[in-house]
Amino acid sequence: MLAASGSFAIVWPASTDEACVEPAALKAAVVARLGHDPFVDAELAEVVLEGQELAPSSTGRRRARLEQRDHEGHVLGTRDLDAASCGELMRSAAFVIVLIVDPDALLREPAPAPTTQPEAPPHAEQPEAPALRRVVEPPRPPPPSPPRPPLLDAGAGISYGRGLLPGDDIGGAVTVGLSPWNAPLRFDWRGSYRASLGTPRRQQFSALMQEWRACAVVGRHGLLGGAACAGGAWSAVLPEARGLADGDRAGKAVFGPLVALGPTLRAGGLTVAADVTLFFPRPRWAFSYEDEAGRVRTLHELDRIVITTTISVTRTFR
Repeated sequence: MLAASGSFAIVWPASTDEACVEPAALKAAVVARLGHDPFVDAELAEVVLEGQELAPSSTGRRRARLEQRDHEGHVLGTRDLDAASCGELMRSAAFVIVLIVDPDALLREPAPAPTTQPEAPPHAEQPEAPALRRVVEPPRPPPPSPPRPPLLDAGAGISYGRGLLPGDDIGGAVTVGLSPWNAPLRFDWRGSYRASLGTPRRQQFSALMQEWRACAVVGRHGLLGGAACAGGAWSAVLPEARGLADGDRAGKAVFGPLVALGPTLRAGGLTVAADVTLFFPRPRWAFSYEDEAGRVRTLHELDRIVITTTISVTRTFR
């Protein structure tokens, strides 16, 4: 509601047996508080104060609504009134009208009540304090956020494994990941070259490996996160050794499923990730050789489960 100046008019429907507010008594109470009568007919007023009693609430509280309009009928403000009794509602209505017409009147001593003031209805009671309730529009919902663009991760790392080559192995890896949706999902490709360490009989083995993964990601944009992945892998085991049995000197290809799990640490546009991968190769090739006595002996057989630990650093591109 806005404070106003000029001429005013009070428009309030005539009181009924169940109504609390008596229009004549309301106007008289306002005039007494103002110390003068600024009200004219509604057709001549610059500001019209139009009131209406509403049905009581489910708890029996008395309610009313007061609208402030200009001479062209535009609504300048609305105030809902809520009171425990008829007298309190009457006092609340008078208080709000005085506040609109002349707020400074609330700071002055009230003028003596006029002798011609009509009596309030028998059931009207003198309120102790007005109860005002401001009409507040509910906040508008925020606009929908635009779709997040795909995220591309690319980087490199180092891996240490056991079970694919004779003894332990170490190698370098490159990785590329794509997150196409807002969902916590990422698709990874990883390629690596691995070389065996401490091979029996000083035979050198190496391997090329490619992995395809679908990963569920947590904490994608936070400092700490993690990923759980599942997918498949292909690897070519390359023996670079002498004295192997016939048929074991050529490279051997293996396929199989894999699962991986590990944490991530994000700093700016870089992500440091560590994961442990379990690869289940098929078939499980065996490499053999002939000893000095001409007997065939097994040099290496692929393990049922190849375990690899990888630490990588990737950068995110939008």
